[in-house]
Amino acid sequence: MGSEIPKGVEVTGSIAREMDARFLNRRFFMGQGTVPLTINRIEKLETLKYDNGSVDKNAILAYFEETPLPLKLCNTNIDSIIAITGTGKVSDWKGKKIGFHNVEGTWFGEKQFAVRVNENWTETKGKK
Repeated sequence: MGSEIPKGVEVTGSIAREMDARFLNRRFFMGQGTVPLTINRIEKLETLKYDNGSVDKNAILAYFEETPLPLKLCNTNIDSIIAITGTGKVSDWKGKKIGFHNVEGTWFGEKQFAVRVNENWTETKGKK
């Protein structure tokens, strides 16, 4: 018979943390409801090259206090952050806590999940 599959390490935590990803993505948010993240900074990259070889021009990345992984912001999420913060001045976003969650929909002709700002989320003071 064929060779045996070697024994691996059992995964018990979030599958998103076990995947080879440099960025936050929909899998990070699946099954977690709304995840509050505090904006640390926003960076613009002239060219962002992904591991699969695809390239994004003028990519906007959001970095957060709670995780070292950035989230590539789409126009929809940028508009939502502007609506929540009341400003398009990015320096005013620093320190703002924004709720992110998954939304199911059809994008690029395919039914799938996407990370979106939850505009209805508000931080509950005194609650952990």
